[in-house]
Amino acid sequence: METFNKLEKAFIEFDTQNPEVYKQLVRLARQWVNAGGAKLGIATLFEKLRWEWHVAGLTDSDGYKLNNNYRSLYARKIMKNEPDLDGVFEIRTLASERSPMVWSSTL
Repeated sequence: METFNKLEKAFIEFDTQNPEVYKQLVRLARQWVNAGGAKLGIATLFEKLRWEWHVAGLTDSDGYKLNNNYRSLYARKIMKNEPDLDGVFEIRTLASERSPMVWSSTL
């Protein structure tokens, strides 16, 4: 049985309701790699995505509010699900990874 903390539950709900966020983060990460980039901080992609959405006229009220608390979870999900992007993000150990909690196969 998998156990999720409050942040992981909120992330799963947000990610399920907003699949475009994941798709756009993957797109941006691949652009980085294809341009010769190696390591990348997920925060860079969050800020770039916010900028793109703002320029396109999308607002938080349109459902495009990115929670910085989800950055590390998106980085992990992308590296787990996208073999060409495995290892691209600099990540730290999550508190949930230090505890007996099982890291979700859902993410």
